[in-house]
Amino acid sequence: MASESSDSAPMSMVLRNIWCCTMIPMDRQTKSLWLPPEGICIAGERRGEVLRRVPSWQCTFGEWRRIHPSTKVLVPPHEQRNADERHGHAAEETLGRAQVSGAFAYHSIARPIDTQLPENELVLVVTVGAETRIFPLREVRRAGGIVHSMLAKTPVVVWTSPEEDSCFMGAYEALAEKGARRTFRRALDGALRDEETDSTWALTGEAIAGPSRGERLRPANFTFCRWHAWGWSHAANEVYRASPPFVAVTEVPPFDRVFAALRSAGFVVEGVERILAQQLPNEARVGMSGWVRGDRLSFLEFPNEAAAVDASRAFPQSVRLGVLVISSAPEERLLFRDSLQTQRIPVNEVRWSPLIRREDPGGADFLAVVERAFGGRDDAAPGLGVGLSEVVDRLEGAGHAIELGAELVIDGYRSGRWVTEITRRQLRPGATSGYLLRIGKEDFILYKFGSVAAAERYETEEPHSIRAGSFVLRSTPRRMYQLPVWGFGRLPDDQVPWSKLLGDEAFRRAFASAAEGIGPKAPRRRAGEEGARRYDPDTHVWTEPLHERTVRVGISSFGQREYGPFYGWVLPDAGSEVVRGQPMVTGLSLTGEHVLPAPVDGRVRLCNERLADTPELAQQDPEGEGWLLEIETSATDEPGAGSRSHGKRA
Repeated sequence: MASESSDSAPMSMVLRNIWCCTMIPMDRQTKSLWLPPEGICIAGERRGEVLRRVPSWQCTFGEWRRIHPSTKVLVPPHEQRNADERHGHAAEETLGRAQVSGAFAYHSIARPIDTQLPENELVLVVTVGAETRIFPLREVRRAGGIVHSMLAKTPVVVWTSPEEDSCFMGAYEALAEKGARRTFRRALDGALRDEETDSTWALTGEAIAGPSRGERLRPANFTFCRWHAWGWSHAANEVYRASPPFVAVTEVPPFDRVFAALRSAGFVVEGVERILAQQLPNEARVGMSGWVRGDRLSFLEFPNEAAAVDASRAFPQSVRLGVLVISSAPEERLLFRDSLQTQRIPVNEVRWSPLIRREDPGGADFLAVVERAFGGRDDAAPGLGVGLSEVVDRLEGAGHAIELGAELVIDGYRSGRWVTEITRRQLRPGATSGYLLRIGKEDFILYKFGSVAAAERYETEEPHSIRAGSFVLRSTPRRMYQLPVWGFGRLPDDQVPWSKLLGDEAFRRAFASAAEGIGPKAPRRRAGEEGARRYDPDTHVWTEPLHERTVRVGISSFGQREYGPFYGWVLPDAGSEVVRGQPMVTGLSLTGEHVLPAPVDGRVRLCNERLADTPELAQQDPEGEGWLLEIETSATDEPGAGSRSHGKRA
């Protein structure tokens, strides 16, 4: 934006406050407060003044360069307090990410909010004069990608890219330079053309071919954002809705034949949509979502099996068929307890689709149809190859304890969401994917690069890393920031507790062997298993064999984050019997009582007596000193044998 004040004096801004989940800047010159979405001054001596809009578009750099190939990129200057712009605060952001932190929302909302749309719905807010209308990307696509409208008695056209996986949108006054009306249509080749002169127009509003070449449409005042960035700070919003019949979504190969086969087999397939390119998991080539028998699923195709394995391991509620990954993808509103999408439902309470489970009769039929229809892809890279998952398996096989994933912290508050795959925002130049993981008790990012040369460049730039082939392992201590929860204020290198593991020669050799696919490999696990210790992803209970017929039992790190903090435990008596799947232990936390079921049949041999005096041990060290029980398993370990008491409070 640029100032349109009478004196045209430049202004500099600083963040001053947060109101209705919108950051409010203040200009240093007059101390006035401004509302960013439309650039209006809401308090101070410049109250009521509106800044002139400089058009901006949400798109990939590739999309932009096709229109403006000579564009240069501004490289930010080195700043010690934010030495790594792809790590720390806001690194978790993805396009249309669901969830607002509760503290951020409830501490800043000062008015009834507009809940016409989900908080993370992608919208284009268009203003002409004093009239504003909201155009959701989804609705504009349903209308065919071009919508003609009237705002403040001015004809306006809103359009999107012909690419169905793009979010490139713009809004313009549909008038020629001499005031003649312009009406636009989508040609068969996807180009934007006007009916009056049949000229071709770029998404940025200039005519690039035909009689009108060189003309420019006047941009409306528009901004692309998530719904809460506008709807929660504005009242009486008018939202555009497409009228049926909706324009059909193109079912792209190979999913077209998959959906056709499912329909032929009697499966109801509805609401098929293309997944936006910026929302695809790392390395996915193409993706579509749709409802199958009432369950929303994502269908993702990868260039090779190694990439598909990496993705399926990062998303436990999924199944892999060669280079195809199908994941259960409930609507975001079904993943939260509240309409503001601040309180995420625990993973084990979400209803995930049974269609991705081979042991379910309906799932077995569904997957058989998909597997026959998909049949692989001719240009898919052969073999499994070495991927992130393969490297992790081999490091575990070399004796290193690895825990995949990290808890996502949004705006300084724990989200209750466990994330394994890093976001595209966090990828380094040349990197194709990455895992968040813990080795022992230290945090790392494991990157996979598209070439050895790219990995070498990054290793040179990042001193706290080691490389093996096209993989780089980087130390990322939680205490590398002055405010670790927020990811603010990078500490000087000599104050950061960097991992010493990267300098250990035995570990470096193990990492090099793992990257080459050499050496022992930990057995392929189902989601939630970690080496000899087994994790149940549904109950968050772990079991570890101690010796013949005796196992130690506890709550996983994820479970304690999901349910805690705990202030007490109700444990069974030593000598009592427990039954697989039946209540075993109750944790008492600020969020209520949480019952953990027994993972095996057997008799309680020992309870962790330290929990009686220090119940927080299970919070501080849930997979170490905070274990819960030792159980002597029955000979057959069959469900249904025996009973147990449930009376000792720790």
